[in-house]
Amino acid sequence: MNIFKILLILGLGYVATTQKVEKTRNILLIVIGLLAFCIFSIEGFTGITFDNSGSATDAPAGGTITSSNNREYVFPSGFSLATGMPVPEYSCGDGKVSVTEPTTRDGDLTPGTVETAYPCSDRQKCKNASNLSCVYGYTLKSGDDDLCVGSACSQSDFEKDGSCCKPEFCECLTKTDGEHINCNSGWVSIDVGKYIKKNSESTGWELTSKYWDEDNYKCWPMGLEELHPRLGIFSGKCVVPVNTPLEELAKCEPPQSDDDTSDNQGGDPDDDNPE
Repeated sequence: MNIFKILLILGLGYVATTQKVEKTRNILLIVIGLLAFCIFSIEGFTGITFDNSGSATDAPAGGTITSSNNREYVFPSGFSLATGMPVPEYSCGDGKVSVTEPTTRDGDLTPGTVETAYPCSDRQKCKNASNLSCVYGYTLKSGDDDLCVGSACSQSDFEKDGSCCKPEFCECLTKTDGEHINCNSGWVSIDVGKYIKKNSESTGWELTSKYWDEDNYKCWPMGLEELHPRLGIFSGKCVVPVNTPLEELAKCEPPQSDDDTSDNQGGDPDDDNPE
């Protein structure tokens, strides 16, 4: 803090206390108090220094450092000079995210070095988080575009509503050999399960109780329709519990443009699933 500002507040305070008229004295003290608040409010750091001795105190909350690239770092309440945690708040562009801990805790933290300690990082790929796994009933999304929320994956990414997992029945929608627990060639009661079919735009999936709906995904075509068109209704279809929410179905990969496993096998799309 500038010594001149301190002396200014002390001088004004002395002048106020020497006023003989109480009303005037009180008004001056209120004005000086407001002025002091504005002067002593943190306007930003020119730099702070990490202290690994274990005796460091917390940095003032709300202090900021603006990096050489004009990225503003706002230091939160409880920011420790010893640990560099919790990380300051800052924004990244180009699909990058802030780090969850400092990359270095040595030396001065200045406009020229703050981005080294707290850089913008790529989001970690779900498939690279080998120490984490999806909760029961879900499987890993393993594509290069399947990313965790932050620069490092956490267990929350692998929960039911996380970004890295999809319901196990989604794998049924990639099978054509019947080798999946959700692939069923028999009729299922409408009170128990439903079949997965392509939507009308063939851009996603929806549920139906009609066994021979022409848009049902065939996870085991079997080729029986080659013997007789009607036999195609016995092809294996992906079945899920009747209470499966559409939000879960939306987590599955959309139908492929060259997917022909849901062609009409000669069934009657207007007939309901037999009970």
